[in-house]
Amino acid sequence: MVATEDDPIRIPQAQDDTIETYGRAAMTHTTLARPATFPDSRSRRSRILGLAIILVSLAGLFGPSLIAHAKHAADPMWFNDDCRAYIWPMLRYHDPSLFHNDYLAQFFLDAMPIGYKLLYWTWSRVADTRSLSKVLPYLLLPVFLASVWITVCRLANTVAAWAAVALCLSSTYFLWRLTGGLPRAFGAVIIGVAAMSLTLGRPILLAAVTCLGAALYPVVGLVSGIVLAAYLLLFPAVDRKGTEHWSVRRRLLVVGITAILSAGLVLPTLLRTHTYGSLIRPGEISTYPEAGPGGRYEPKDLPPYKGFGAEAWNLIRQTLVAKIGPLEARPWPYVTGWMRGQDYAAGPAVQTLLIATVCLGIIGSAMLAFGDPAARRLLLLLFAALIGHVIALAVAPALYVPARYADYPIPVLAVILIPAGAWALGGFLARRLRWPCGQTVFVVTICLVCLLGLGSRGHPTNGFSVQIPKKDTIYPFLASLPGDAMIAGWPYGLLDSVPYLSKRRTLMTYETHAVLHEKFVMEMRRRMTALLAAYYATDLTPLNQLRDQFGVTHLVVNLNYYEVPPWYFKPFARNTLEAFRASRSGGIEVKRHLEQAIHREGDFAVLDLHLLKEP
Repeated sequence: MVATEDDPIRIPQAQDDTIETYGRAAMTHTTLARPATFPDSRSRRSRILGLAIILVSLAGLFGPSLIAHAKHAADPMWFNDDCRAYIWPMLRYHDPSLFHNDYLAQFFLDAMPIGYKLLYWTWSRVADTRSLSKVLPYLLLPVFLASVWITVCRLANTVAAWAAVALCLSSTYFLWRLTGGLPRAFGAVIIGVAAMSLTLGRPILLAAVTCLGAALYPVVGLVSGIVLAAYLLLFPAVDRKGTEHWSVRRRLLVVGITAILSAGLVLPTLLRTHTYGSLIRPGEISTYPEAGPGGRYEPKDLPPYKGFGAEAWNLIRQTLVAKIGPLEARPWPYVTGWMRGQDYAAGPAVQTLLIATVCLGIIGSAMLAFGDPAARRLLLLLFAALIGHVIALAVAPALYVPARYADYPIPVLAVILIPAGAWALGGFLARRLRWPCGQTVFVVTICLVCLLGLGSRGHPTNGFSVQIPKKDTIYPFLASLPGDAMIAGWPYGLLDSVPYLSKRRTLMTYETHAVLHEKFVMEMRRRMTALLAAYYATDLTPLNQLRDQFGVTHLVVNLNYYEVPPWYFKPFARNTLEAFRASRSGGIEVKRHLEQAIHREGDFAVLDLHLLKEP
């Protein structure tokens, strides 16, 4: 296929491309008889100038917030809360002396995707794995933006592509998912490259992306796999660009090899996690209240799960509507402030604008899909997200939370199809009104209204949900303890960050208290029971048992928790209240030993359990 310099419509060079070319011609009402031209120095200069204008405009709009975001990433005291579960166990790769015989570290290492661990293991040969979690988002973001750019350029033109990239940077959703360098950071990137593969008609690239997704984040690997199977086995030949003449045997072979390779990449993780017991199913919540309402997880991740439509709408809203606030996304001057308050979902003006934008995107996308096979192929992502959600719902939680299958395809489709749909709808209106520039004006107008009315200038702290004050000295102190120390304390709060910042083992933390496998859940119950007994002990016996049976060397106590009972999720909330009340009748053993504390900071005290003796 050959492209003219000033027209994205390509001249058919072979019979294979005729259908797709004429589909695009029907959408743009462009004559195919224009002869092909060859690039000259003037056209090259024009392209370079156009690219420079695009990059400068995007940098001017979103560069300051991205720079501020990078500055926060460079600060070790700013990080994503989930790093306190996924990143610190891999510090063992860089320093083999860390986290020996650590049940929590081993569980999360066993549960991580194999490709994700390999990536961090490779990085650990030269640097601390925490540094990769800081750098990785800025390596993945350009890949994601480039895939969106290429996809929209294929469906529409560079104006729409600029709008799509601007929507990505304006949204608080994508950078939030990238920040922290967690497995989910690869979700939108894998789906973005899959979308590019579909529109360009590159099934082998799509197969490679499927395997990569299985290695890095299996949820999106399954979505890409469904897309590949539907592309090669369900789509008619006229829409299967690149595989029009493939035999059924060849297509089955590609799908089969991809499935085998993907299963081989996922199977080791499944086998390792199986040693921690069977998955807790929705019908077992009465036995394991940790997995139900009031338990460890948020309501959106608990049964009964939302339907696909409700999940999709919520994701579109999260993607397009930035959350505005003092520590959140930066509003556009004089535009967003009067349009809405700090709650991104509030305000009839925002809701009306959001609904209108989505409706225009749907209408335009339908017109685009009617005339362009590439757009029809792209919509396979929507089909795959729905199928993945339905299957995950039927076998929950074997394929993880059903909502995850919509979490990445829907936002990616939103930022691609709204500008591309506006381009198709604008072309239709321009032809009806006989307005030569109407298509471009329509795209620019719709996307600017969406950007200014719903989006933001970026979010400098997006994804950095934890900030540790630099004045806190307890983490450096705990880091100075012997390498084999095990620290216990109230799981929620200060102790969560100890493995990540101090690189020391902990008995248990809220962030590592996963509620997925039966044996792991029962072990966490055993540990929490012992911790409660020691925390509110009225004699030395429970403290000695914590030391001798669990290997705890140091106990961190918050003195406020002896005045007001601390929070923890079901079923431990009731147990905590009972232990708190029982301790009121006798003296708190910990308080008798505060003079022996090896470190005091505010309301916190650190006790060495080997030094405790009877008064």
